[in-house]
Formats: sequence, structure tokens, C-alpha cells
Amino acid sequence: MRPFLLLLLVAAGLVVAHAPSSLLDTVLAQASDGHLRLASPRGSLWRGSAELASAGEARMLEPWAKAAWRLDLPALLHGQASWTLEVDDRPAGRLSVGIHRWKVEQAAISLPLPPLLQALPHPAFHFGWRGRADVHGPGIECDWQARCSGRLVLAWRDAGTDILPMQTLGGFDFEFDAGPHPNQGQAATALSLTVSSQANNRLVINGRIGLAPDDPPRVDLSLGGEAGLIDRIAPLLEQIARRDGDRLLIRQP
Repeated sequence: MRPFLLLLLVAAGLVVAHAPSSLLDTVLAQASDGHLRLASPRGSLWRGSAELASAGEARMLEPWAKAAWRLDLPALLHGQASWTLEVDDRPAGRLSVGIHRWKVEQAAISLPLPPLLQALPHPAFHFGWRGRADVHGPGIECDWQARCSGRLVLAWRDAGTDILPMQTLGGFDFEFDAGPHPNQGQAATALSLTVSSQANNRLVINGRIGLAPDDPPRVDLSLGGEAGLIDRIAPLLEQIARRDGDRLLIRQP
């Protein structure tokens, strides 16, 4: 990189980094249709903190986690902006944004699941889900054409739902793997989601979901566990699952 361009990039990075941290609240609010917010933002994009919050009734903010970030100044010399992240005073990973790509590394995030799901528009996410989401893994990186690679694992602990009140379903691991499309190579990304369950779960879910551009989703999931629990779940999934003895099978195509 030419010295002049490097100097220009560093200068632009410093200007942006000194912008108030309240700008992040604006971005998060727009991305979540106002459901997720940053309460009490302090500092700047260079170094700051805030509280992750949900917009409840009458848009009152309900904080549920603390977040902090710090810009790595030397990374600007390599043509990227890189932030070290913390959640609830614990290291949570590293976010880097460059001219050609962005990436998340060293992810180690633990957050309550309900506020995250309530911010999503699909009705399936509003069934009163309970539990905690622990995200870890080496990370994922994408270019600005949404071509991605990497791996992240989301561990859903103490899972439950208001549809099955007073019942804890157990714990589940969701492993996300992104890589080149098997037919289109580097021109497109294929996403694989592998689901596994803890040994003592009341509900056992195992299987895989494959997603790729221009291809229909490929689903091969098996739901088992306590017979009474499967009997209660079966009517809820009758449009997409078939009964196979004491299991429910979801297979597409």
C-alpha cells in the first residue's frame, strides 16, 4: 500500500473512531426495527461502553447485558479497523472491518436468549423461548459479496418455551460451518448447520440443515426423547414432520 494511501486510511479511521458511541445505537435500532438498543452509550467508537437493551412497552429500554469495545490502533496500519469486544466484563472476541472483508475472531459470548429472539420478526421466534446462548469458536469472515468461511458454535443452555410451560428441554449445540459452494466454488457460500443434544435431554434433536444460494434448503432432523413430550410437540409440527415410532422426522427435500 502506498504511503499516501496508508496515511489517508489511518486519518479517516481516526476521524471515524472519534465519532460518538451513540451512533452504534442508531445502527442497531435500524437493523432490529427498534427492538434492540444500546442504552447509556459512553465514549466513542474508539473506546466506549453501553448496555445492550430491549425496547419494551412504550419503548422503555430494558438493559440485559453490558458491552464495551476498544479500537486496536496498530491494525489501522494494516488497512483495517479492529475492535476488541467485552460482554459483562469478559472478553467476547474481536471484530475487524477492512476494505475487502470483515471477520469475527476468538468469539466467546454468553447472552440471555429471549431478548435476541424477540428482536427477530418471524412468529416462530416469539414462542416464549427461554435459556442462554453461549457463542464460541475460531470465527467467521466474509467479503462484501457475502462469500464467507469459518465456524461458530452456539450452545443453547437450559432451553425451554412457554408452549411447554414448567419444562426444561435440555441443552443443544448448533455448529455453523461456512465455506465454498460445492457446485459454484468460491463464487458463492454454502452454510451447514449441525444440531446435537446433551445426553440427558428431555428433548433430543440431532441432524443437519444445509443452505446454499439458488438451492432449496436440505433438512435432515430427528426429534426424540420423552414419549409424552414428543406427543405434545407432534401436533405443532404436523405440517413439516412425520411420526416414526417414538421420533419425529423432518426431511426436505
